Amino acid sequence: MTAAGARGATLTEMSRVLHVDTMTDAHGGFGELLASVPDTLEVEEPYGPAGEPNARANFVHAPGEAPVEINAWVERQARRRIQHLLRPPDINEATRLILTNALHFKASWLHRFRRETTRDEDFAAPKTPARAPMMRPQVAYFPHAKMDDLALAELPYVESSISMIVIPPDGGYSLDDIESRIGREYETWVGALSAGRVDLWLPRWNRHGSPSPKS
Repeated sequence: MTAAGARGATLTEMSRVLHVDTMTDAHGGFGELLASVPDTLEVEEPYGPAGEPNARANFVHAPGEAPVEINAWVERQARRRIQHLLRPPDINEATRLILTNALHFKASWLHRFRRETTRDEDFAAPKTPARAPMMRPQVAYFPHAKMDDLALAELPYVESSISMIVIPPDGGYSLDDIESRIGREYETWVGALSAGRVDLWLPRWNRHGSPSPKS
Protein backbone atom coordinates (compact mmCIF):
# COMPACT_ATOMS: atom_id res chain seq x y z
CA MET A 1 0.00 0.00 0.00
CA THR A 2 2.85 2.38 0.81
CA ALA A 3 4.60 1.49 -2.43
CA ALA A 4 1.56 2.64 -4.41
CA GLY A 5 2.62 6.23 -3.80
CA ALA A 6 6.35 5.66 -4.28
CA ARG A 7 8.38 6.54 -7.36
CA GLY A 8 11.97 6.37 -8.57
CA ALA A 9 14.67 4.99 -6.30
CA THR A 10 12.23 4.56 -3.41
CA LEU A 11 9.95 2.34 -5.49
CA THR A 12 12.95 0.36 -6.74
CA GLU A 13 14.16 -0.29 -3.20
CA MET A 14 10.71 -1.28 -1.97
CA SER A 15 10.23 -3.68 -4.88
CA ARG A 16 13.58 -5.30 -4.12
CA VAL A 17 12.75 -5.75 -0.44
CA LEU A 18 9.28 -7.13 -1.22
CA HIS A 19 10.70 -9.43 -3.92
CA VAL A 20 8.17 -8.40 -6.57
CA ASP A 21 8.82 -7.65 -10.24
CA THR A 22 6.08 -5.04 -10.60
CA MET A 23 3.88 -3.33 -8.06
CA THR A 24 0.86 -4.32 -10.18
CA ASP A 25 1.56 -7.94 -9.24
CA ALA A 26 1.90 -6.93 -5.58
CA HIS A 27 -1.37 -5.02 -5.50
CA GLY A 28 -3.19 -7.86 -7.22
CA GLY A 29 -1.83 -10.40 -4.73
CA PHE A 30 -2.73 -8.17 -1.80
CA GLY A 31 -6.28 -7.85 -3.12
CA GLU A 32 -6.61 -11.61 -3.37
CA LEU A 33 -5.35 -11.94 0.22
CA LEU A 34 -7.93 -9.48 1.52
CA ALA A 35 -10.69 -11.27 -0.36
CA SER A 36 -9.73 -14.55 1.33
CA VAL A 37 -9.91 -13.15 4.88
CA PRO A 38 -13.28 -13.90 6.54
CA ASP A 39 -15.36 -11.05 7.91
CA THR A 40 -15.78 -12.80 11.26
CA LEU A 41 -13.50 -14.70 13.60
CA GLU A 42 -14.97 -17.85 15.10
CA VAL A 43 -13.54 -19.24 18.34
CA GLU A 44 -14.11 -22.88 19.17
CA GLU A 45 -16.28 -22.99 22.31
CA PRO A 46 -14.19 -25.47 24.38
CA TYR A 47 -11.11 -23.28 23.97
CA GLY A 48 -10.43 -21.25 27.07
CA PRO A 49 -7.65 -20.47 29.56
CA ALA A 50 -7.23 -22.94 32.43
CA GLY A 51 -10.49 -24.65 31.56
CA GLU A 52 -12.46 -21.40 31.73
CA PRO A 53 -15.19 -21.13 29.09
CA ASN A 54 -15.17 -18.35 26.55
CA ALA A 55 -17.28 -15.39 27.54
CA ARG A 56 -19.41 -13.17 25.36
CA ALA A 57 -19.51 -9.46 25.98
CA ASN A 58 -21.58 -6.62 24.59
CA PHE A 59 -18.82 -4.14 23.77
CA VAL A 60 -21.12 -1.79 21.87
CA HIS A 61 -23.82 -1.22 24.47
CA ALA A 62 -22.05 -2.28 27.70
CA PRO A 63 -18.26 -1.92 27.24
CA GLY A 64 -17.75 -1.30 30.96
CA GLU A 65 -18.85 -4.80 31.99
CA ALA A 66 -16.02 -6.71 30.28
CA PRO A 67 -13.11 -5.23 32.33
CA VAL A 68 -14.92 -6.14 35.55
CA GLU A 69 -15.35 -9.77 34.51
CA ILE A 70 -11.84 -10.14 33.07
CA ASN A 71 -10.19 -8.50 36.08
CA ALA A 72 -12.08 -10.79 38.44
CA TRP A 73 -10.80 -13.85 36.56
CA VAL A 74 -7.21 -12.58 36.61
CA GLU A 75 -7.37 -11.82 40.33
CA ARG A 76 -8.60 -15.35 41.05
CA GLN A 77 -5.86 -16.95 38.96
CA ALA A 78 -3.10 -14.78 40.46
CA ARG A 79 -4.44 -14.94 44.04
CA ARG A 80 -5.08 -11.20 43.99
CA ARG A 81 -1.45 -10.42 43.20
CA ILE A 82 -2.53 -8.91 39.86
CA GLN A 83 -5.39 -6.45 40.04
CA HIS A 84 -6.96 -4.01 37.58
CA LEU A 85 -5.33 -5.57 34.52
CA LEU A 86 -7.83 -3.77 32.31
CA ARG A 87 -9.38 -0.38 32.90
CA PRO A 88 -12.55 1.08 31.38
CA PRO A 89 -10.66 3.19 28.77
CA ASP A 90 -9.05 -0.02 27.41
CA ILE A 91 -12.39 -1.18 25.99
CA ASN A 92 -14.88 0.77 23.89
CA GLU A 93 -17.58 0.24 21.29
CA ALA A 94 -14.94 -0.51 18.64
CA THR A 95 -13.61 -3.53 20.58
CA ARG A 96 -14.48 -6.90 19.08
CA LEU A 97 -12.15 -9.47 20.70
CA ILE A 98 -10.02 -9.56 23.84
CA LEU A 99 -7.30 -12.15 24.42
CA THR A 100 -6.18 -12.02 28.04
CA ASN A 101 -3.41 -13.79 29.90
CA ALA A 102 -1.76 -13.21 33.25
CA LEU A 103 1.48 -14.41 34.81
CA HIS A 104 2.41 -14.23 38.48
CA PHE A 105 5.84 -15.33 39.67
CA LYS A 106 6.78 -15.71 43.33
CA ALA A 107 9.90 -17.40 44.66
CA SER A 108 12.39 -17.21 47.52
CA TRP A 109 15.90 -15.90 47.13
CA LEU A 110 18.68 -18.43 47.44
CA HIS A 111 20.55 -15.85 49.54
CA ARG A 112 17.84 -14.10 51.51
CA PHE A 113 17.82 -10.42 52.37
CA ARG A 114 17.90 -10.05 56.12
CA ARG A 115 15.34 -7.86 57.83
CA GLU A 116 17.69 -6.99 60.67
CA THR A 117 20.29 -5.53 58.30
CA THR A 118 17.82 -3.40 56.28
CA ARG A 119 18.24 0.29 57.10
CA ASP A 120 17.80 3.67 55.46
CA GLU A 121 20.77 4.70 53.35
CA ASP A 122 21.50 7.17 50.56
CA PHE A 123 20.43 5.82 47.19
CA ALA A 124 21.42 7.23 43.79
CA ALA A 125 17.94 7.60 42.28
CA PRO A 126 17.68 8.50 38.56
CA LYS A 127 16.82 12.17 39.15
CA THR A 128 17.96 13.14 42.65
CA PRO A 129 19.61 11.23 45.51
CA ALA A 130 17.11 9.84 48.01
CA ARG A 131 16.94 7.98 51.27
CA ALA A 132 15.68 4.44 50.84
CA PRO A 133 15.53 1.25 52.91
CA MET A 134 18.54 -0.69 51.68
CA MET A 135 18.44 -4.47 51.88
CA ARG A 136 21.51 -6.62 52.31
CA PRO A 137 21.61 -10.40 51.90
CA GLN A 138 24.15 -12.50 53.66
CA VAL A 139 27.57 -11.94 52.14
CA ALA A 140 27.82 -14.75 49.64
CA TYR A 141 29.24 -15.84 46.31
CA PHE A 142 27.22 -14.35 43.44
CA PRO A 143 27.93 -14.39 39.70
CA HIS A 144 29.01 -10.80 39.11
CA ALA A 145 31.02 -8.58 36.77
CA LYS A 146 32.54 -5.09 36.98
CA MET A 147 33.07 -2.96 33.90
CA ASP A 148 34.09 0.64 33.31
CA ASP A 149 30.57 2.04 33.41
CA LEU A 150 28.42 -0.58 35.14
CA ALA A 151 28.36 -3.54 37.48
CA LEU A 152 26.26 -6.70 37.30
CA ALA A 153 25.15 -9.26 39.82
CA GLU A 154 22.99 -12.35 39.34
CA LEU A 155 20.61 -13.21 42.18
CA PRO A 156 19.38 -16.82 41.96
CA TYR A 157 16.12 -18.15 43.34
CA VAL A 158 15.75 -21.31 45.43
CA GLU A 159 15.44 -24.53 43.40
CA SER A 160 14.98 -22.66 40.15
CA SER A 161 16.85 -21.99 36.94
CA ILE A 162 15.42 -18.45 37.02
CA SER A 163 17.44 -15.57 38.42
CA MET A 164 17.40 -11.78 38.52
CA ILE A 165 20.16 -9.81 36.84
CA VAL A 166 20.83 -6.50 38.58
CA ILE A 167 22.63 -3.86 36.48
CA PRO A 168 23.30 -0.66 38.45
CA PRO A 169 25.02 2.22 36.59
CA ASP A 170 28.49 3.18 37.73
CA GLY A 171 31.16 5.74 36.98
CA GLY A 172 28.79 8.67 36.49
CA TYR A 173 26.64 6.99 33.83
CA SER A 174 22.88 7.39 34.12
CA LEU A 175 20.18 4.75 34.06
CA ASP A 176 19.08 6.05 30.64
CA ASP A 177 22.59 5.37 29.30
CA ILE A 178 22.42 1.76 30.44
CA GLU A 179 18.85 1.21 29.18
CA SER A 180 19.77 2.52 25.72
CA ARG A 181 22.50 -0.16 25.42
CA ILE A 182 20.92 -3.16 27.10
CA GLY A 183 19.31 -4.53 23.94
CA ARG A 184 22.57 -4.81 21.99
CA GLU A 185 25.04 -5.46 24.84
CA TYR A 186 23.12 -7.60 27.33
CA GLU A 187 24.54 -10.92 26.11
CA THR A 188 28.08 -9.55 26.37
CA TRP A 189 27.46 -8.30 29.89
CA VAL A 190 25.98 -11.60 31.07
CA GLY A 191 28.81 -13.52 29.42
CA ALA A 192 31.26 -11.66 31.66
CA LEU A 193 29.67 -12.92 34.90
CA SER A 194 31.85 -15.02 37.18
CA ALA A 195 31.28 -16.23 40.74
CA GLY A 196 32.88 -14.27 43.53
CA ARG A 197 32.27 -12.92 47.02
CA VAL A 198 29.97 -9.90 46.85
CA ASP A 199 28.71 -7.50 49.51
CA LEU A 200 25.45 -6.44 47.85
CA TRP A 201 23.02 -3.71 48.88
CA LEU A 202 19.71 -3.09 47.07
CA PRO A 203 16.80 -0.72 47.77
CA ARG A 204 13.55 -2.30 48.83
CA TRP A 205 10.98 -1.58 46.14
CA ASN A 206 7.58 -2.34 44.66
CA ARG A 207 6.88 -2.20 40.96
CA HIS A 208 3.44 -1.36 39.62
CA GLY A 209 2.49 -0.38 36.10
CA SER A 210 0.19 -0.86 33.12
CA PRO A 211 2.40 -1.38 30.06
CA SER A 212 0.92 -1.08 26.62
CA PRO A 213 0.52 -4.32 24.61
CA LYS A 214 2.83 -2.68 22.05
CA SER A 215 5.66 -2.18 24.56
